[in-house]
Amino acid sequence: MMTILSFLLLFTPAPSPAAMLPLEYVSAKALPPQEAKPPTPNPSEDTHIYWTHLYQEAFCNGAAIFQHKGRTYSMKPMFGKGRYDEQAKTYISRPVIYFMDVSDVNTSAAPLVAIFEFADGVDAAKDLPTGGKVRIRTENSTIKILSEGGGTPSLIYSITYSGILKLWANNAENYKRPLYGETVYLVPQFIRAKDSVPQAGFVVSKNKPLSVAGYPQDFIALFSLNNGMTVRRMRYSIPLGLKFRYVGDTNSTADKVFFHWQAEEMDNSELYDALDDEAAEAALVP
Repeated sequence: MMTILSFLLLFTPAPSPAAMLPLEYVSAKALPPQEAKPPTPNPSEDTHIYWTHLYQEAFCNGAAIFQHKGRTYSMKPMFGKGRYDEQAKTYISRPVIYFMDVSDVNTSAAPLVAIFEFADGVDAAKDLPTGGKVRIRTENSTIKILSEGGGTPSLIYSITYSGILKLWANNAENYKRPLYGETVYLVPQFIRAKDSVPQAGFVVSKNKPLSVAGYPQDFIALFSLNNGMTVRRMRYSIPLGLKFRYVGDTNSTADKVFFHWQAEEMDNSELYDALDDEAAEAALVP
């Protein structure tokens, strides 16, 4: 039986020139070495975090799905590292939209058609992986996919911004769990980071999948895929007040041994480490 680890390594998507957003980054301060501390979980709660998710779950569940010329496509909001918003007085993880061909998602990678802004003003023709073109247009808080070439464009699919966020939030209800007295949402996500290197981890929020500002609060990248698997030994989420410590074994081929983190409460002495971690991740994720 193929493990999640072997599946991910086998079908890691190659970098694609199709993205509409420039993947530009600034240098990030290197994280200082972390001193190991014993976990302090509430024994009544399961604080173990495992990655047990494949492309179907990450790219299709909670996405807008539509058909075009015998192929299946998805559009899904993908969220970057949370940043503090002065106006909303909370952390906000803002999305971009990933547009993918998911026809063969269970047997191969999902080819990327485009990454585009979650805002009005997008108007661009994009090549489809199997041939042909479509036009992506965003206007009046609506995403439209139009036919391209051969006369007047016709509408293939459309969805409002609120509609696509609702699909994501409804699916997020499948991933809520208690952690340290709070209801925490841990929604699996693959996203392209610097140099199109895929990162995987969880979009996180407290109490509700979408905050008062209408977005999740943070994204915690736990591993990346670039000529192999690189796990993150310690990640922090300031809005959740949690840290994620790697307690797995990178020499193992068992999924629940390799992909294993422990959620722990942060303390005040770790704030600077958390801010460094936040800056480093914000520099990597578009």
